[in-house]
Amino acid sequence: MTTIYLIRHAEAEGNLYRIAQGQANSSITDRGERQIQALARRFADIPIDAVYASDLYRTCATASAIYKPKGLPLHRRRDLREICVGVWEEKTWGEIARQDPAQLENFNHRLHLWHVEGAETPQAVQTRLLAAVRDIAAANDGKTAAVFSHGCAIRLLLAALQGIPLEELGKTPTGSNTAVSLLRAEGARIQVVWRDDASHLTDPAFTQGCTVKQRANGLEPGLYFRPLAREQAEFPAAWAGTSGAPPAGAPVLAGG
Repeated sequence: MTTIYLIRHAEAEGNLYRIAQGQANSSITDRGERQIQALARRFADIPIDAVYASDLYRTCATASAIYKPKGLPLHRRRDLREICVGVWEEKTWGEIARQDPAQLENFNHRLHLWHVEGAETPQAVQTRLLAAVRDIAAANDGKTAAVFSHGCAIRLLLAALQGIPLEELGKTPTGSNTAVSLLRAEGARIQVVWRDDASHLTDPAFTQGCTVKQRANGLEPGLYFRPLAREQAEFPAAWAGTSGAPPAGAPVLAGG
């Protein structure tokens, strides 16, 4: 039997600035660095034999929470990458909402109906991730591995393992940044023991919590701005589309 800790990457710039990252690279934010530190503390006393990550920077950087303190090599795998979102890559979610609202609605709520030029299908992502995890499990029989991947890719993989059809994917959560799921693989069978646990994070370290808070205030998280400077990165400037003047000290919104 192989034990696998499946872990989402820490908060990256695309998460903070509301950009469709897909398979594009982006740096880890200051909050993401704190999440990595919390993840390292969580795994300090957990034996790990091997560490794998998608070959994108945000997963490799997050994997340093485990492979560096344990003195292990990092195995980079392209087949652990996030879903490719085609022509959406590196556009802001607000821009996508203006240009392609119907497909954005599908992406958020009916992924089985989503189609964008140059994008990977959800079914292809499931096939790719299942093959990768099975290969990792076979290579580490009797051992424990940590596997770092991405939000949508992990959500699709867990749905496949739990027998959740794509038509019902909207009922399942996307784990917070650095959320951990536990898998056990024996032969062809892979069991999801538990999923999307982020108990190692304190409230300010969450990414999803920020989105929930904006929605609770009647704001649309897809309209986040891109900060003009690092010191503005934490400023909640998602007032676009609401009435009234911007909050005091807020940077001016640039087009796009």
